[in-house]
Amino acid sequence: MDLDLCQKALRLNPDLWTATQLAARIAKSNKVSFPITDVEGLIAAGKEPRAEHCRLEGMTLTGAHARDYFPKVFFPIQDRDELLTKLYAALCWARTVHHSEQRIELHRQSVA
Repeated sequence: MDLDLCQKALRLNPDLWTATQLAARIAKSNKVSFPITDVEGLIAAGKEPRAEHCRLEGMTLTGAHARDYFPKVFFPIQDRDELLTKLYAALCWARTVHHSEQRIELHRQSVA
């Protein structure tokens, strides 16, 4: 399989690319133990040592992002396969919520 081609394909979908990077980082860390039962466990698994954020190609995530946009219904995360699936779903959901919040704010500003 051509790894470079797979990475190029993943980058065509920013949410999937971010989820893939984050899942790979968490899977490679020695800090993760499945199941991940809550958002704090997810944050701890993805956090860089002595950092308040998680830097990925194309995005920087914080604990606040996870707390605000990772739905509780996605827990527990049983294994690496579920990790990727649920990270991707949460990122897609967060993007939708964020866009909706922006539209509401634009609407408020236009009628004020």
